Amino acid sequence: MEMVNRYIYAVTKRLPKSQQEEITKELQGLIADMLEESAQGGKITDKEVEGVLLELGSPKQLAERYRDTKTFLIGPELYHSYVTVLKIVVMALAISMTVSVVIEMIMEQKSIIYHIGSYLGSLITITAQGIGWVTIVFACMQYFNVGKSKDFLHDDAWKITDLEPVPTPKNQIKRSEPIVSIVFSVFFVVLFVFLSQYIGVYLVHDNATKIISIFNEETISAYLPLIIFLLGISILKSCLKLITGRWTYKLVGFSFICDVVTLTVLYILLSNLSLLNPDLLADLVAADVISKGSEGYDIVNQLWSNSTFGIMLVAIISTISDALVGLYKLRK
Repeated sequence: MEMVNRYIYAVTKRLPKSQQEEITKELQGLIADMLEESAQGGKITDKEVEGVLLELGSPKQLAERYRDTKTFLIGPELYHSYVTVLKIVVMALAISMTVSVVIEMIMEQKSIIYHIGSYLGSLITITAQGIGWVTIVFACMQYFNVGKSKDFLHDDAWKITDLEPVPTPKNQIKRSEPIVSIVFSVFFVVLFVFLSQYIGVYLVHDNATKIISIFNEETISAYLPLIIFLLGISILKSCLKLITGRWTYKLVGFSFICDVVTLTVLYILLSNLSLLNPDLLADLVAADVISKGSEGYDIVNQLWSNSTFGIMLVAIISTISDALVGLYKLRK
């Protein structure tokens, strides 16, 4: 019966993956026995199904009785997702920091001790910040009841109609999607912050390599809090998808709000011209890569002048397409 399936789904979605299959079978057997006893050999009606489910109690309370542990750091409904995201973020930070240090060792001829010390110090600092941001994200979700089901908020007065439909494959969000998004966001931010000076034009002359950087490293350091804030918004958006597990109108709305906030912060960053290297064209001319007044110079100048507009246009298109994809899958 659909109502029984919805009830079992509402219970098992709050439990670790390792428990869900076993408890699904257990609940199916328990409910079947209770319905048989209630019907006393007669036909099972919707009223009897409703009575049995009400007798079992709210899905949240029943899930709590099935939990192996009672962990309340963030809240029982969000805790397992919190731990999962925390592991993902810490692992991504460790790997991306290792990659950045290896690149620095190749690019800068300094002692191994210097690189190891720098690596350990940066790793400890950035890991602590990562743990802090993930905790803040989930604490905010806990406070504002984001990602929680209706019956979780009204345990004493939950109704059968509060049960969510079991997600269909077309509107379900695969766990891999938000996980990959989190890993990519962490990788991008860490590599950008620590290796921005190596993003540019490489010139090799007499076995010596010179880099004309695209970004202004000093400005990036000044705007580091905003860049980390962008990472936090990206993680929040992915966490919402991970916890909800399916497209809903609320999820589409929250995701769109996160995207708008991201666009606003991105515009603030890009509107500051000092974020990009203001001397890029002059450095290219001085290095004889291009000559002033040439066609190549005009092309680079035009691309450089429109770079902010291009990045914002791509970000706006991505925001709109993400919202449209969510609405499309929701209709399915």
